[in-house]
Amino acid sequence: MGKIILSFLKDLLLEMIVSFVLIVAVAFIVLKISPAYSTIQILILATYVIATFAGGYVIGKVMDKGKFMWGAISGLIYAVVIVLVSIIVNGQINSETIEIIKLLLASVGGGTIGGMVS
Repeated sequence: MGKIILSFLKDLLLEMIVSFVLIVAVAFIVLKISPAYSTIQILILATYVIATFAGGYVIGKVMDKGKFMWGAISGLIYAVVIVLVSIIVNGQINSETIEIIKLLLASVGGGTIGGMVS
């Protein structure tokens, strides 16, 4: 049990580092070329998918069985942490329900695919 918790904490740290790097890249793109709002939304969703794919891949390598399930759980934990941080920082949920659903689908999907590929 302790191994699983420690693995998920390391996995979450990896996902947050990947997210940070990608968000900095997205910010640089926005600064330099001022893309349309829809393009920015796609880049943010891609950030979620890539970060959780990396996390799902790593957790899939650690776990022996049910790699896709562990990847999905990793993506779900990532999405929950993102929502909780948003609530803590803003004092409320600012996003519309559809945005939270997109976050959940992108995160769980990315984690699942990462787990399957591992």
